[in-house]
Amino acid sequence: MATPLYVNRIETCAARHASVVTVWPPSPEGVVSGFMPLVELPLSGLAQLEVSREVSDGLPLFTSKLTAVMACPVDEPVEPQVLRLTLTDGSQLYLGTSARPFPTVSLSTSRPSKASEQSAQTLTAEWVAPMPPYRAETL
Repeated sequence: MATPLYVNRIETCAARHASVVTVWPPSPEGVVSGFMPLVELPLSGLAQLEVSREVSDGLPLFTSKLTAVMACPVDEPVEPQVLRLTLTDGSQLYLGTSARPFPTVSLSTSRPSKASEQSAQTLTAEWVAPMPPYRAETL
């Protein structure tokens, strides 16, 4: 497993809006040629992104897993999403494209047994695709 990457900003939008992004697999690079209506999610601290690679039938397959604690409750998405992640070094990565496979986004809430402990909502996004999270320049 590779060293985890730390994320200080997560933005999301419906995958259908990501049609303005052109990606050149297998290289993790692309170009954003239009507007994407991104919405920032309220993070509590830093999120963590782990990317692993395996070979299946002679082809690479990447599993990208993002784990983040939300600062306040957010709603579960009702349609496939694309996530733009801003890393602590200022660079940005995208999880997902406008085509399948889409990242799966799930939310879980921990409810502690003691009243003195804080409850939290955790977002987990997992993307299994033939390419890793990619960088995309805006035109």
